[in-house]
Amino acid sequence: MNQLKYIIDINCFLTFSGGIVALHKLCHDLRHIGEEAYVLSRVTHPSIDAPFLGKKRFSKKETVIIYPEIVAGNPHNCENVVRWALNTPGHCGGSDPNAFYNQKKDTDLIFKYSEYFKLKNENESKGLLTTTFVDKNVFYSSKSSRTGSAFFIKKGGMKNQVHPINSINLSNFERDIQYMANVLRQVEFFYCYDNACFWVVLAALCGCIPIVIPDSNMSADEWYEKFPHKKCGVAYGLDMIEHAKNTLHLVEENLEIFYQKQLDTVKNFVKICELNFL
Repeated sequence: MNQLKYIIDINCFLTFSGGIVALHKLCHDLRHIGEEAYVLSRVTHPSIDAPFLGKKRFSKKETVIIYPEIVAGNPHNCENVVRWALNTPGHCGGSDPNAFYNQKKDTDLIFKYSEYFKLKNENESKGLLTTTFVDKNVFYSSKSSRTGSAFFIKKGGMKNQVHPINSINLSNFERDIQYMANVLRQVEFFYCYDNACFWVVLAALCGCIPIVIPDSNMSADEWYEKFPHKKCGVAYGLDMIEHAKNTLHLVEENLEIFYQKQLDTVKNFVKICELNFL
């Protein structure tokens, strides 16, 4: 039986874009478990195995194209299409959610990065496909004495201010990860106004206490269940600060456990693709 070839539709690696990082890391994980995978990008992170497709060509029947949810239609005209919801369709990149639903075929396979993200018809999801990459040369803790706080506002905005008035605003520095990491190594608390943001994990790795400001009626137990990689070292709401402090030393260990579980989602993804496309 021929082995499927996976091509991931993504451009150059950008450290500040969680979705782009995940797409490159998926290529790495597919190759790690023995699959043949490439990206449509000439540039990736030096620690990620995501080779550029270049001039390699495969038959349509053995090729799987993986599109993030912001891509409408099938611009590469591939026969076997996977659509990866790295966010709720329409919530990222200015994309039209209707384009995601109206321009896909019934044979397209849909996977979600997290149960937190929503589809119009949840039954269309074939399951979770999750992968995480952390550059530990950037995100590490080196300071025992800390003072003050920082805050971060993303796409959803800020409904109610919770952070102290003298907090450092990091909202416009997401592209400067070295600066972000340096600040997070100095402050005691990091207030994040985005329930799905990966920066809280990076903040915990830098040694401060990240506090997610809830924007829904979801309980802490429900939130930690949906984001298991954030169950250590991260506070979901002010009431969970002590939990975050008491589990901060477990962040790296929990990430490693989560990474192994992520590989299981990648392996399951391959099985489902083989069942549907071979």
